[in-house]
Amino acid sequence: MSDNRRQGNQAEKDVDAFLHRLLPGESAVVRIPEQDDCNHWDLQATFDHGTCVFGVQVKQLTPRNLAIKKAHLHDWNAAAIPTILIWRNDLSETAYWADPLRRQLRQGSRDTSKTLTFNENHDLKRIATDEEKSALVAWLRTRSRFWSMVRRPEAPGWPEDFEFPVALLNAIEDPTILRFLPVSRALLTLFEENGLKGNLTRAALSSAFLRAARQADSSPHTATRVLLKDCGITEVDPDTRTQIKHALIAWRKRVASDERVAVDNTLWAWDLIQSWTLPQRVPGPKFPLLRSRQTYPLGALVGLLPSDVLLEPLIQFVKVARDHKALQYAAWCLGALRAPESAELWKVAREARSVVLGRRDAIGKGWQLVDRQLLYTEAQLGGEEAEELYVKRLFCPKVAAFEAAYNWSYYDGDADVIRHRFEQRLDECRRSDAHVRKILTGIYRAIRPCISGEVPSPTAIDGSAWSGS
Repeated sequence: MSDNRRQGNQAEKDVDAFLHRLLPGESAVVRIPEQDDCNHWDLQATFDHGTCVFGVQVKQLTPRNLAIKKAHLHDWNAAAIPTILIWRNDLSETAYWADPLRRQLRQGSRDTSKTLTFNENHDLKRIATDEEKSALVAWLRTRSRFWSMVRRPEAPGWPEDFEFPVALLNAIEDPTILRFLPVSRALLTLFEENGLKGNLTRAALSSAFLRAARQADSSPHTATRVLLKDCGITEVDPDTRTQIKHALIAWRKRVASDERVAVDNTLWAWDLIQSWTLPQRVPGPKFPLLRSRQTYPLGALVGLLPSDVLLEPLIQFVKVARDHKALQYAAWCLGALRAPESAELWKVAREARSVVLGRRDAIGKGWQLVDRQLLYTEAQLGGEEAEELYVKRLFCPKVAAFEAAYNWSYYDGDADVIRHRFEQRLDECRRSDAHVRKILTGIYRAIRPCISGEVPSPTAIDGSAWSGS
């Protein structure tokens, strides 16, 4: 037996023993004979009463073993269970793991070589401390749930699209989010087999499917026409058009009736995120008035993503967009970014507000609503001057009346929800509210009469009132 094979066998034994210690509850780790393995796994592990199953390829940690055959990566993407790579460093007796899918998405489809090399510093994660071990177990649970969902026939097929932005994997890996993005793989196959995909990547095509799916309930015919238009298709035979329509109808039928509003709002938020982040730009969604039913799923998505994924797109969007509703959403997202205070994003919000003030004529009548959102965002992100200015304005009767009407509209006039949200935020002292407690207190003071029955007039949401003029 060669030294490499002997070292490989020892690494498998070490990782086998390590997984037995790591996995919680009733777990099982089975070694797979090389001749019986079509997926290039050395081990297969199961835990959580059989609900979490994954394949493992084990390597000695050497520079040569960081290069993985792309043929193996392709097979892992098509496998029924997810795969994890684990390297063993004999010198330090430490194990490291990596996510093969994330590495492929980071690379994209530009590299034509037969192997993909993992970066020891960027791609590999150590498994030594209790925190690192817990993080791995949590990832295995999430990936198993994610994998079982995306391998279904009706799933989107993102794992096979190497143009999909790697950072968005953080969002779609979340089972709660993925459950609300049920796009048909059959529809994707139909487009590809009939040459309707054009130059669109699968990610861009999936975005078009999501937009069409939202319309399929009210008019499958219109949804089909819009989908073909979004994909740049002017002619298609009647049979294919009918198949597309039926696929969209089937998609809607799979969504439970009591989940359709949540699904539609999540689809809208996902569409917006993709329009800002995809390398191949796709048309963004239409922007409704800023409402909590839109911002809650949007906040859930933004909170799952690294801040640098959205920061630059948001800055650029503020510089060119003219729709005040679109700019309000961009300002709101800026405040929802997951970033440490040391990043001082409040300075970015202040600069964005300065840009908006300089573009008032281009934006039009609603520019004050954008100014209001950006001032709140600047305060939320730690801008002390912005907090002082906002609190000062709230003592103006016109601004207080404006805020009451604005927030009444934001929460769809639901007094119970308004009371619960404000009291919850003031009681819990959330990190995102740490710098705006005085502002929230002032707004709640202004809106309390509305909760008691004094419904504000919609005309009170006048942008000119925001400045107290």
